[in-house]
Parts: sequence; C-alpha cells; structure tokens
Amino acid sequence: MDLAVAIIGAVATLAAAAAAIGSWNAAVKANESASSMAAIERDRRHDELSPDFEIACTVKETAADCADLGLVLTGGRLERYAVTMTILDEAGQDHWSRGLPTA
Repeated sequence: MDLAVAIIGAVATLAAAAAAIGSWNAAVKANESASSMAAIERDRRHDELSPDFEIACTVKETAADCADLGLVLTGGRLERYAVTMTILDEAGQDHWSRGLPTA
C-alpha cells in the first residue's frame, strides 16, 4: 500500500511540474507577444504624430519681388505641435564661403 501511495505521489508531482513548465512557457510567449504589440503600437503612434509638410513658393507674375508661400500638412497630425515659420531676407549672403558644413 505504501508503494502505491508513493507512486501516486510521484506521478502527481511530475504532473504538477509539467503543468508549471507549460504555464511558464505560455507566460514567456505572452510576454514576447505583448512586447511585439507594444513596439508596433509605438511605431504606429510615432508615424501618426510625425507631421509631413508640403511647401511651395511661387513668384507673383505681377511683382517680381513678391511671392506666395504655401504650407500644407500632408501627413500626420498636429496634436501637440506649433508650427512657426520665419522668412529671412538673405539675398547676397554667401553661406558656403568657409566650405561645407560639418555633419
């Protein structure tokens, strides 16, 4: 009788160990899946929030020293961004006299 109880106890212990290993394996896979989904969501959100602009400058036919500047948001959203444009008159400036800028 003692041998039968010992065998049943050993089988139950092995079954519990197998269940624990299976549970651990499932948890590892779930964690990997959650990490992968989080990375995909982070990239998607970054793409949505990264604005793309189309800028066009056209000289007016009636006045050679005047132009129209158009700025259009073509992608992304501007939830938390402010767009500031500054137009400088740099006619005659030589920005390359000291060579190309360093990277």
